[in-house]
Amino acid sequence: MFVVYLNGRSALVRDRLLATPAKEIAVCSVVKAELFYGAFRSNNPKRTLERQQAFLSRFVSLPFEDESALLSGQIRAKLASAGTPIGS
Repeated sequence: MFVVYLNGRSALVRDRLLATPAKEIAVCSVVKAELFYGAFRSNNPKRTLERQQAFLSRFVSLPFEDESALLSGQIRAKLASAGTPIGS
């Protein structure tokens, strides 16, 4: 859902997300890891990561630690780029 929102692919998802108070939305750090993985694999990792982090900062974060999510996404992206993917 978050990727669909960030990429502007669905007015329905956008409207639903904007209609829900941010304090009522929680994002698990494992989800963040998946988003960070996508950011590090994107054409512009720095920009994509900044957009994601600005967006995600509005919501409650549930553990596994955020630093672990970031490092996990970065490591997974590097391994996939090197042809040695490890999967989720």
